Amino acid sequence: MKSLVWLTHSFRTQSKIFARGCSCNEVSFVYYSPYYYDQDYAMMYKKTSIEQEYWYRYSVSSFKLILEQSGLDLFIFTEEDPIAHINRLVEKHGYEKILIDKPLFNFPNTIDVRKINCKVEFIDSDIYDENCKSLDPKERVQYWLENHQEYINKVSPVFAASNYKLLDDPYLLLDENAVLSLIEEDRTADYFIHTMMNYYKTHDKIDGTFNISGHLQHGQVDGGTLILQILLASLYDRLAKKKWHLKPLEQFAKREIAIIKARSSGLQPYDDVVEWSEILLDTSSHFHLTEVEYRQEFSREEVLNAKTGDKDLDKVLEMGRSKNWLPYPLRKWLALEIYVGMGGGPSAMETLLDYFHYFFMDGQSPSTVVNCIEILNLKDGELETIDKDKIFNQYNL
Repeated sequence: MKSLVWLTHSFRTQSKIFARGCSCNEVSFVYYSPYYYDQDYAMMYKKTSIEQEYWYRYSVSSFKLILEQSGLDLFIFTEEDPIAHINRLVEKHGYEKILIDKPLFNFPNTIDVRKINCKVEFIDSDIYDENCKSLDPKERVQYWLENHQEYINKVSPVFAASNYKLLDDPYLLLDENAVLSLIEEDRTADYFIHTMMNYYKTHDKIDGTFNISGHLQHGQVDGGTLILQILLASLYDRLAKKKWHLKPLEQFAKREIAIIKARSSGLQPYDDVVEWSEILLDTSSHFHLTEVEYRQEFSREEVLNAKTGDKDLDKVLEMGRSKNWLPYPLRKWLALEIYVGMGGGPSAMETLLDYFHYFFMDGQSPSTVVNCIEILNLKDGELETIDKDKIFNQYNL
C-alpha cells in the first residue's frame, strides 16, 4: 500500500502514527505548516516569544534529520489549502490511503478532511489507551493498571517502507550542526527516568517536576511511552504495595483528559473564552466569568510586560517569561491574581491565556487552555483562595 502520512505535531519516530506509516509498502511523510492555512493561528504565532519559535523549529528540524538518517524524509508544505493539495497529490501519485496524525485540538473549520478523495484514517498518538473513556484521573490510572496492552508494539516502527519522494516547499529549518548539538544536550529522557520514582516526594519543588510539557506539546516525546515506563518500572513495587507510581501517572492522566476535552469542544486555543467557558464551567461559574467584575489594578500590557506594580506578581510573571515554564501551583496562583487584578471577565481571561500562549513552551496546549478556564470553577460560590506565602515558601521565592 502507498500511503501519505499527514503529521500535525508528532515529530518523533516513537509514535503510533510513525509506526503505522512505516508499516506501508511506500510512504511519504508530510507536514503542512498551520501558519499558512490558519489565519488565526498565524496571528497568535506572530506574537510568540523567540524561544517558542526556536523550539518549534528544533522539533521539526530534528525529526527531519532523524528521518533522513533512516532513509526517509519529511516533506514540508506552505499551502493555504492542504486538502486541495492532498487531492492533487493523490491524483498525481496514486496514494491509496491518507493517515492523519490526530491533532491536539481539532482542525480549524477551514479544514474538512471529508473532502479528501481517498481513504482517510486518523491515528491518535497522544492517548495511551483509547479504550479508556474515564475523565477522572484516578479512574484512568486504575484502568491502565488493570488493562495491560502491548503498547510498545504500537509505537515501535519497522523501517521497511520505501520512501516515496515529493517536491516540497522551501522552509526555514535549523542548521544540522545546531540540531545535533541540541539533541546531544537534551537530557529530558534521562531526567525523567531519574525523577519518576521520587516524583511523589519532589513534584512540589521547582526542580522536582518532570518539566517535560514543552517536549510533549511539540511532539518530541511520546506520552504513552512514558506511561508504559512507569508501569513497567513499578511492577514489583506495586506487588509490594508501594504507591510511588500513582502521582506521576495521574499527571499523565490529567494531560490526556485535557486533550479529550479540547477535542470534544471543537474549539481552538485562540477561540473565544466565553465559548470555552460554556463547555468547561458550570452555570454559576460561567455567569461569574461573564457578569461579575472586580476593581481593575493593572492592564493587559502591564501583565504581558511583567510591570503590574505588584512586586510578587511581577516576579512570577518575569520568572515565567524567562524560563518559558512554571510549575502548576504557581500557574494557578498567577492565573487567579491576573484574573482578579485585571477586573475579571472575558478580557482578563484572554490576557491570561495570551501570556501563556506567547511565552510558555506548552502555552498553546490543551492542558494550558483547559486548566486556565477550569480555575474559574467556583467553590461555595467564590473563586478559590490560594495561600501565597505557602506557595512562595514552597518554591523559595
